[in-house]
Amino acid sequence: MPAGKLDVYVNSANGLKDTEIIGKADPYVILKAEKATGKTSTCKDQGSSPVWGEIIRLRIPNGCKQLVLTIYNENRLYKDDIMGIVTIKLAEVFDPDNKLPDGSFLSPSAEYPVARPDGKIQGKISVALIFEEDGTDLGLEVSDDILPKYGCIVVVNKIRLFRALNVLWFGGVLCVRRLFRALKIL
Repeated sequence: MPAGKLDVYVNSANGLKDTEIIGKADPYVILKAEKATGKTSTCKDQGSSPVWGEIIRLRIPNGCKQLVLTIYNENRLYKDDIMGIVTIKLAEVFDPDNKLPDGSFLSPSAEYPVARPDGKIQGKISVALIFEEDGTDLGLEVSDDILPKYGCIVVVNKIRLFRALNVLWFGGVLCVRRLFRALKIL
């Protein structure tokens, strides 16, 4: 993968193992792509089904092959414990079907299985990835000004593309393409 900016839209998770003994877990996500790291906010008392709805921008180096998301339970009195880990192969983002006319890449949102520390799969996390290669001035900006209403907004060459969560989550690539065509982008 070439060097560039990777915007990770961390939407939500469900079915996670709640590791809190008293009350509900306070989950947050640490994102790592080689040396690039980012962190979501903590979802207080959301237990096994947290909703972040956040975009984390990572500057990834040339040759980066994977993105690792580690979901933690925030604890006040002792060390934060791991609720689960997800590894995303970044080659998925570079599928030719995900390339936009301006040269950026948009992966369809997906639910990835979450592996507990003991290796068992429990729960899923919903994310979408947008990549812009270094050396290209695509004018790609991610705005969260109306994120709660529309899900995720991307500005590509100053054209706003409203991608409602239900279009990405339930429609996959086909609906995203239809939306882009409706906006006369593809």
